[in-house]
Amino acid sequence: MEFLFLVLGVAATIFFLCKRTLNVKPGTAILKCFSSVGFVFTALFGFVGNDACPDALGACIVAGAVLGLIGDYVLDLKYVYPQNSDTYLRTGFMSFLFGHLFYSIGLMLTFGLEIKNIIFAVCGAVLMGVFVPLSEKIMTVKYGKFMKITVIYLIVIGFTVALSFSYLFTDICKYTIVFNVAMVLFLLSDFLLAGLYFGTREKDRKNQVAITFNHLFYYAAQYIIAASVLIYEV
Repeated sequence: MEFLFLVLGVAATIFFLCKRTLNVKPGTAILKCFSSVGFVFTALFGFVGNDACPDALGACIVAGAVLGLIGDYVLDLKYVYPQNSDTYLRTGFMSFLFGHLFYSIGLMLTFGLEIKNIIFAVCGAVLMGVFVPLSEKIMTVKYGKFMKITVIYLIVIGFTVALSFSYLFTDICKYTIVFNVAMVLFLLSDFLLAGLYFGTREKDRKNQVAITFNHLFYYAAQYIIAASVLIYEV
């Protein structure tokens, strides 16, 4: 069943990528929701179908996927209902933030914590938090009133990515390698998203290529993480 949802979800995502343009309509947002439902059910049925997958890891991956689904839908609502765009943007950021927290918790409960993991994770969080204000000049973006939520969000992202990377040194296996691939894709997606949401130049905010690759990297990351529960081995 998990493979069916994986195939259907990927197919829905490809269809969504073909339809997602600069002008977001309610139908496009719903189609995006269907694309995200695919990785939620892939994670859920994959977890249930793999007895080797630890309960804590599987539950956290499913929880992160559900929060990703919520964030996906809410972020597109900012285009459909621009009068409430600030609320939708902050809500979307919070959904993804908590989703990554669940991913981090799942990793820690499964692979444990050594001093190396803690040092890597904390350093990653600090570096990302410091990078946000500096990135305004580097990336020609302006976070304005969203500076606080962006800093908090990227601190959590930095923590999760660095924590994941640290397990390549303490618990390297097929699972941690695959998970790190997903983390790299998440970073690429967020890098493009910064320009689309906060770019100071109109050509950055309305870049169809960036929109397509932002979603491509994001969905690739989510589906890889969702499917990762299928390959977990004791």
